[in-house]
Amino acid sequence: THYAFSIAEADFALFAGRLNAAGVPVWKTNKSEGASHYFLDPDGHKLELHVGNLAQRLAACRAKPYKGMVFFGEDEQTAGNP
Repeated sequence: THYAFSIAEADFALFAGRLNAAGVPVWKTNKSEGASHYFLDPDGHKLELHVGNLAQRLAACRAKPYKGMVFFGEDEQTAGNP
């Protein structure tokens, strides 16, 4: 589990570059929709910069769920629709 911060596409490269230049450790390679940079804070907490928002991430997950992913609180009318 980790915390994700939404960032504008225009700002992504600058902030990810600053993290890399500062030697901030990366903990994961991006395989999800949209640009993401996964990094650790000084205490080892897992964080993410992500271009996009929660609605876009959920729509992508519904279209192509991760292995074992389950959506709770959905009925037949809303299942599969973001």
